[in-house]
Amino acid sequence: EISLSLSKPRRSGDVPDCSSTWASLAPRAPGDKSRKGRGRRAGEEGVSLARETETESQPTASRVPIKSLQANSKACKDGLRAEQECRNGTHFLEHQLRRAQEVLRGTETQAAICNQTVVTLRASLEMAKADRREQLARVQELEGDTAALKQQLQNALAEVERLRQRNDGASGGNNDPASSANALSPLVAAVFLPLGLWDLQA
Repeated sequence: EISLSLSKPRRSGDVPDCSSTWASLAPRAPGDKSRKGRGRRAGEEGVSLARETETESQPTASRVPIKSLQANSKACKDGLRAEQECRNGTHFLEHQLRRAQEVLRGTETQAAICNQTVVTLRASLEMAKADRREQLARVQELEGDTAALKQQLQNALAEVERLRQRNDGASGGNNDPASSANALSPLVAAVFLPLGLWDLQA
């Protein structure tokens, strides 16, 4: 019979003592070859078990911080990448906002210029309308003066004709051109004097 006794390592870096293991695995009857073979196989299994125990006890504590560090590093990189993308997006939006504000200011300036132009044109139009109304009033006034002068002229011509006929009757049919002209002169002067004054005013 073979007895297997392995001492558990106290720390992760300790190596189990295999001397006692080999001693316990030694065959009790040296003459029995089958028992020697079984002892050799049992010894190999014991050494393999000891190595597995040592391997399993060591990397557990060291692998956890490495994985945690790798996870933290990946999350950190993702966070930095997201922060950079956010900054880039913010800068782009700020640039677009500045351009929109510049366009808005330019549009407001153009609108102010257009409004001022409209005000100026309206004032000019009102002045033109006022001048037009004044001219129309002056034309109507002149038309009235012209109609009055025409009426005066017709009255003067009728008076001249009446005086001519009276002179013809008084002279017995002898028409004296000088006397007719003398009688016509005051009437003609009365008619054409306002026309001369109107020409001077115009």
